[in-house]
Amino acid sequence: MNLKQAVIAAAGRLGCFPLGLAAQRLAWGRRFVRVLNYHATPERDAAGLERQLALYLAHFDPAEPGDLDACVEGRLTGERPRLLITFDDGYRSNHDVAAPLLEKHGFRACFFLPEAEIATDRAAAVAAFAAARDEPEPRMTWAEARSLAGRGHRVGCHTRTHVRLADDLPAERLADEITLAGRDAARKLDRPVEDFCWVGGEEWSYGAGAFDEIRRAGYRRVFMTNLYPVLPGSSPIWIQRTNVEASWPIEQVKFYLSGIMDLAYAPKRRRLARKLLGRG
Repeated sequence: MNLKQAVIAAAGRLGCFPLGLAAQRLAWGRRFVRVLNYHATPERDAAGLERQLALYLAHFDPAEPGDLDACVEGRLTGERPRLLITFDDGYRSNHDVAAPLLEKHGFRACFFLPEAEIATDRAAAVAAFAAARDEPEPRMTWAEARSLAGRGHRVGCHTRTHVRLADDLPAERLADEITLAGRDAARKLDRPVEDFCWVGGEEWSYGAGAFDEIRRAGYRRVFMTNLYPVLPGSSPIWIQRTNVEASWPIEQVKFYLSGIMDLAYAPKRRRLARKLLGRG
């Protein structure tokens, strides 16, 4: 057992999950949304993903992207806090495995796609996967993305080429990866693209020039991965997510839902706020 596993096991024995949820309810009542993000969801992890969905339903109501708008504007209603699920990178298993399970349990998710890496058909997706490095599986097709959108899910932009938007990228590249990629995705989806998600999550991957370009592009909601719930008064272009994976054991998922790691990420969030927003 490594140190991380030991910490998670100890947190479980100490009851950190119910205590953490209780603390969040005490601080914010039911007026918050926890946003999660996943990556690939292969068939071998389907049973684990379904157990995670059952855990979420025991403590949260399913959220949709529009609920984030209601939350930040102070209009969110209901008896329990809400949970929104997102998926990064547009993997085929998100369409084939995750989406049917989400729909079975009443969830609608947001799928963030790198525009240039989504194929026209499955044969092209397989060919691209064969030529790629460090990818776990092929990506979905545009027809599958349109199918998800038609079933009530949201599809957002995850740059054009899945590049980290660091400070050293030139302005022309940022415009293509952020603004033009979103426009091209909207054309291929035949519907507006209102949501954008940064790539990576490392502190250096949040560039100031990229943040300016994102704001100019006019996205309605912008997602990051620095572990904090969405609250009344939160900025819709500063939506923080909590990363989990379908392969994780349930105790690890509980640990991240408890809010403990929110505290660990607080210094990073403050530094990024100073850099990108110009405030403490």
